[in-house]
Amino acid sequence: MSPNDLRHQLWRLAKKAAPVVKRAIEQAAQKTDPDELAQLHPLDVIERMLSELPAATLKAIKEETRQEHRRPIPEAVKKAVRARDKRKCVVCGAKTSLHLHHYKHVAHGGANTTDNLVTLCANHHMAVHADLVKVSRPKKVLGVDARQ
Repeated sequence: MSPNDLRHQLWRLAKKAAPVVKRAIEQAAQKTDPDELAQLHPLDVIERMLSELPAATLKAIKEETRQEHRRPIPEAVKKAVRARDKRKCVVCGAKTSLHLHHYKHVAHGGANTTDNLVTLCANHHMAVHADLVKVSRPKKVLGVDARQ
């Protein structure tokens, strides 16, 4: 793996990480020799970079992650999203193993609202998070969701 490929992988991982982790990874990546990085597995690089963070920062990151999971999607919002998406995956139309996916993740400022949620089957939900499938918000025509 070339140093540029590794940097790209690190950037993608950092992009998904909490803002504090992202800054730490970016700062550590700037201080580290690219040839040294190229010989390490990306997860080893991240582990090393995170180990250099102060304990208080790690504690804040853990608390931020816990807070994210304490904000459940209200039942009324779940019902509205499922009804709008006709109780099926918007990608393939499957009607089983349905999940709600945030277009903009809560950890990155997204909200538990109908505009920020979409119905996906388990397979497409995993594919979206693995960057294998892109799901974008539908266009609005005169302020009305084009799916309706």
